[in-house]
Amino acid sequence: LQLVLITGNRFYEYFKQKKDEILDSQNKMILNILPYVEEMDQVYRISDLIISRAGANTIAELLITGIPAILIPYPYAVQNHQYFNAQFLADRGKAILIPEKDLSSDLLIDNIRGLIEHNSIGELTGILYESANELIDPYIVYPETKVIIQAISETVDSIYPLGLVGF
Repeated sequence: LQLVLITGNRFYEYFKQKKDEILDSQNKMILNILPYVEEMDQVYRISDLIISRAGANTIAELLITGIPAILIPYPYAVQNHQYFNAQFLADRGKAILIPEKDLSSDLLIDNIRGLIEHNSIGELTGILYESANELIDPYIVYPETKVIIQAISETVDSIYPLGLVGF
C-alpha cells in the first residue's frame, strides 16, 4: 500500500519529521510526504489510497481516477461545501468521510487498516470505476443543470434567432 500525503509548505517539515515515528521497520506501507504537487496525475498514478480534504477538484479527480479515498472535509469551507462533497461520495459507498471534529489518529488508522484487512481498497476501486461515468454526468449530479442550460439556450435564441454565428 502506498500513501501520499501532500501537506502544503506550512506543514511539510513537521510531517517529514513525524514520518519515522509513524512507520517502523515492520511496516510494509510506503508513505510519501510532499509539500506541494503540480502534476497530480503523477500522484494518482502511484497511489492506492487518497486521504484528502474534499474540494470540488479532488472529488472530480477521485471520480475520474477511481482511487479510494478517506475524505476529511475542511470544516471552515464556505457553507460547509466540502462536507457535502464528501458526503456525496460516502453516501454512495465511494469514499469514507471523517469529519475533522471526529478525526483522531486511531480512527484514521482503523479506517486504513479496515480497508487493507478486508481487501476493500480493491473492491472500492472497482465500485468507483463502475459508476464513475454515472456520477460524473452533470444531469444526474445536478439535475438543475439541464434547466439552467435550457434557460441559457432560450435566452440566446431570443437574442440571436439565427444562432450564434462563429460559435
